[in-house]
Amino acid sequence: MKKRKLTSIISGALLWTAVFTAIITIALTTGILVKNAYEESSGLLKDNVTDIGKDISDKFMDNNIVTAQKLMQVILDDMYYLKRCPASEATDYLNALVGENECDEINVMDSDGIVVCSSNPDCIGRNINESERSSGFNVLLGNEKVYAQEPRRSVVEPDVMMAYAGAAFPDKSGFVQIGANMDTFEKAAVENFPASIRNRRIGEDGFLMVCNSHDILVLTDSSSRYIGRSFEDKREDIEKAEMNEDVFFFMIDDTPEMLYAREIYGYHLIGAYPLVSAARSSLDMLLVIFILEAVLFPLVFMIVYTVLRNKVIRQVERINRSLAEIAAGNLEEKADVRESVEFETLSDNINIIVDKLREASAREE
Repeated sequence: MKKRKLTSIISGALLWTAVFTAIITIALTTGILVKNAYEESSGLLKDNVTDIGKDISDKFMDNNIVTAQKLMQVILDDMYYLKRCPASEATDYLNALVGENECDEINVMDSDGIVVCSSNPDCIGRNINESERSSGFNVLLGNEKVYAQEPRRSVVEPDVMMAYAGAAFPDKSGFVQIGANMDTFEKAAVENFPASIRNRRIGEDGFLMVCNSHDILVLTDSSSRYIGRSFEDKREDIEKAEMNEDVFFFMIDDTPEMLYAREIYGYHLIGAYPLVSAARSSLDMLLVIFILEAVLFPLVFMIVYTVLRNKVIRQVERINRSLAEIAAGNLEEKADVRESVEFETLSDNINIIVDKLREASAREE
């Protein structure tokens, strides 16, 4: 078998080490960049969808507060009449106000939190302290002027989702509580959806859309590309994403998208971000790394090879030349390589052997 030179063995070992190191570095860096890009894009999606959900909820509750304040003033002006008319007339009066305003129920409470008149006769006489959720309205018997709650099941009609708000009478004699069901919310929500997501973007190419629950029909979206389109075929994915509160992937017009969905009051809020855009920053960084690898590793290879050649290979070659001279019969030759402890010891040992050979040769002569 043909023997290889030490220089080729070292250079080959260094080359394979450099290549292996470059591959491992690129693989690890790619994994880290992809993970970071996914987490960053996921956070962007979740933050935007959560913010929109909060905006819509806040606007709905703000509308209820405005309605409660308006009706509180109207009822306050007619309080003399309400206190003296029969309960049925008071109920008819409140039902008339319900028809004229964005609400579905009106209750008038006294200073003890008891319903003294209501648009729903079944509520009359009910104490707000009988329900943990209703007891929150006790703040209106203190120093708070207004109070609102997110939608919940009605105490009187458990199958109906209601959102309640209240406004206190100025003299602390009680307060007016109004309730809006999901039909009323739907009307207000659809009006507020476009304003809530207008001009909102996720990165450069991402967008947000609101879908109904019936057939996942897009009611509005910040890109204005998918209004009126149904994603019924993606219902299972969307509902699963809402349940798991995690980002999922699907194709929209042959474009792979990262999506995050959240259900609010029966609607689906969806944030979408093209996978290519999410990976773009990682791809740019990988390109920079490839360039650095292409420059850095050959440079490191040449530096390490040069150092090894100067510090090891050339010293071995010098010793070999000395040994060749000695083998040829030149016993005056001296090995003198002292750049390291190992080579210095080797040189001294060679010189001792040569001295003994010279002495033996002299004795024979």
